[in-house]
Amino acid sequence: MKILHFLILFFTFLLITAQAQDFKNNNDPIHVKGKSQVRVENNMTPDQAREKAEELAIINAIQEAFGTYVEQEADITLQNGTISYNIIGGTKVKGEWLKTDNEPVFKDEIEEQQNGKKDKEKITWKTCNIEGLARRITPKAKLNASTLRCTMLDCETTSFMDGQNFYLYFKSPVDGYLSVFIDEDGETARRLFPYLNQGNESAVKITGDKPYFLFANTNKLNQFDVRADEIELFTYKALEYNSIYVIFSPIPYCKPILSDASLLPSGYTLPKAISTKKFQEWLGDCRVAMPDFQSQRIKISIAKN
Repeated sequence: MKILHFLILFFTFLLITAQAQDFKNNNDPIHVKGKSQVRVENNMTPDQAREKAEELAIINAIQEAFGTYVEQEADITLQNGTISYNIIGGTKVKGEWLKTDNEPVFKDEIEEQQNGKKDKEKITWKTCNIEGLARRITPKAKLNASTLRCTMLDCETTSFMDGQNFYLYFKSPVDGYLSVFIDEDGETARRLFPYLNQGNESAVKITGDKPYFLFANTNKLNQFDVRADEIELFTYKALEYNSIYVIFSPIPYCKPILSDASLLPSGYTLPKAISTKKFQEWLGDCRVAMPDFQSQRIKISIAKN
């Protein structure tokens, strides 16, 4: 009986060890590949077509590696304000994209379709092949972030005019560290938060369940010990598309190397900056190293009056 009892304990130990190892492996980053094909519509710019094709290729890679997402209430919201899915291009998936290897490969394919008895229509398809690191999604804090044209939630928008003020609303269910960047047309990423007067901080400690309105200086809304940087958006183009990155982690993280802020002849100050390529590399490295690290992207447009 003692031998039988020992064998039961031994095999139980092996089973628990194997399950723990399998769980660990399931959360390790893996190399994945994806591909997509997007029809280029007349109202799409080349950059928009590339971006859409890249998003769909990433979704394809994650779905191939971790399966498709089935929307069930039990799978969506977990305890303590966390969620167990990721949203890419409006699609819920079971994994998260960590970083891209090299550059995605894009190609245009032209197809002719019969349009009536004699006329033929040329259709352009944008294809994308992508490789990178991904990981099965783990429960993360469900963040609330929205871009605003005034300091009220009713002012939520992603469409701004040249010279218009910009504000950001943020709320997290847990304490953590927050920073905000703006990617200007895929060329330069500028750090908007922490504020310039907060020195060389990588991120600012925020309190869970507490609403924050960033870039506002009224006594009621500025919840930090320094004067807020007031943000005014501008563009030299008829229409420009930028991306706001809201970056959060329950644990501290280090910022990337940034250039100094610069004062323009007009009196405006350009925030500290980094190239978009290096910014994306930094985001990827942080995602790989910290499973709870999040970067929520909000696309905005700026139009000339």
